[in-house]
Amino acid sequence: MKINWFLFTIIFLISSACFRSNIPVIEYDQTENRKENFEALDQWFNALCEEGLFNGSVLISKEGQPLLSAAYGYIDHTHTDKLTTDYAFRLASVSKQFTAAAVMLLQQDGLLAYDDPLRKYIPKLLWDDVTIRHALTHTSGMPDYEEAARSSWKFDDPLTTEEVIRQYAMHPEPLRFEPTEKYEYSNTAYILLAKVVENISGKSFEDFTKDRIFNPLGMHRTRVWNLLSKDNSFDNKAYGFDGNKLYDYTNLDGVVGDGGIYACAEDFLQWDKCWYNHSLISEANIELAFEPATLKDGKKSYYGFGWGLSENGKQVSHTGEWVAARTFILRDLELKSMVVLLDNSTNKRLSDVWEILELFLEDGKIISEE
Repeated sequence: MKINWFLFTIIFLISSACFRSNIPVIEYDQTENRKENFEALDQWFNALCEEGLFNGSVLISKEGQPLLSAAYGYIDHTHTDKLTTDYAFRLASVSKQFTAAAVMLLQQDGLLAYDDPLRKYIPKLLWDDVTIRHALTHTSGMPDYEEAARSSWKFDDPLTTEEVIRQYAMHPEPLRFEPTEKYEYSNTAYILLAKVVENISGKSFEDFTKDRIFNPLGMHRTRVWNLLSKDNSFDNKAYGFDGNKLYDYTNLDGVVGDGGIYACAEDFLQWDKCWYNHSLISEANIELAFEPATLKDGKKSYYGFGWGLSENGKQVSHTGEWVAARTFILRDLELKSMVVLLDNSTNKRLSDVWEILELFLEDGKIISEE
């Protein structure tokens, strides 16, 4: 009897991961064709939904074509109305790649340079040495506005970016470290980048992204939304929940840039394409976006402009977590494949789901089969 050791290894790894995380096994056969394997994956996500392990939307694509595009579960805490692929989810920090793209467009327009000081566009800031590039790559050393807002700041709800700037002017805080000394993830950096976009363009971040990114790309179910949005209507919004309770926003949801963008998973097909056809951002700018930052000690930091970078340069990705949103995107630049997971149910197991899904997708024929 001849054993297919590759198939045996993949099944063993997936079964082991499922056992460790107490998540149902993906039942599939590597000898079947791609369509049948993705039907098995669809059944797996349905099983996860029934077990309360996933509630949201999934998109898996190759070269701009969906291999799986589906929604599972409910739009809100009432568990009444079913999700469809038309519903838009809070992206949380997956929004940062759009904020970075907005900055990149202004650079292409000749309206800013990446090594310009942030203070050039927001004069009230007190940090002289922080540049646009430092903010984009999380190497700025700026303090965390969320931490200060929760512990010591007094402000009228909801918090706005203007109020964040005012608070730092009133209660100055030093940088946590000198720029490029190390990598440290910074939500402050990205709300200030969104403010730079507003100050240069003369438009709200909501209008700028709509006019320069979402509409040109045909991402018509994607938008900026927070408690201060001028258009409060949102017919296709998936609401965040935790069990039977609504968990959709906090008093910090008046800022934008670090999060605040909603999208349906299928709109990411258009987003993915633009990084290959250069219809939005130039090839030279894209190379900069996917270039690791160089720290003071000469080491590399594997975060580009709004994207986490793999050390081999083949993949870019990001996760997001805010209130009930749990989100994930991974783009394989070599295979031209993409995975998007959007969940609105305070899912504490999404990383486990991805671990098992990743092993499934690493099975050679699943993505690369022609």
